[in-house]
Parts: sequence; structure tokens; C-alpha cells
Amino acid sequence: MNSLIKFWDDTDKDGFHAKCEYNTETRLYIVTVEKNGITKEETFMSGWEPRFGMDVYDLNRSTEIAEKLATEIEHELG
Repeated sequence: MNSLIKFWDDTDKDGFHAKCEYNTETRLYIVTVEKNGITKEETFMSGWEPRFGMDVYDLNRSTEIAEKLATEIEHELG
């Protein structure tokens, strides 16, 4: 059984691909950012169970994490 629910998935003009999924078993959101073969991932506990969609707090947190991970990848790529 797949316990992951995808909440958002996006690619920006610079080629960064980011996504946010929710693991129903662990109640963790997983934010993943990838570019040029470098992948970074970070998890965080949901503030609210997303029965009717992603809570605004969790959405904001996931996008902040994605931005942070993209910056880390930028530094690695030079």
C-alpha cells in the first residue's frame, strides 16, 4: 500500500524540481528538491492531519524548506 500523498510538485525556470508528499503512516511531510542529479530531502511533522487538504501553516513551512534546500543545492553546484 502506498502511504504517500502528493500535495504539490513544481519545476521552476532554473530547473529546480521540488515536491511535497505526506506519509500517512508516519504523519510526516517529505519535501524533496532536485537539480542536476543532486537531491536534498527534509521531513517535518504535520501541524494538522490533512484530511481536507494541506493546512496553510504546513504549506508555508514546506515552501520555506524547499527554498532552503534549493539554496543548499545552488551552493553545491557553485
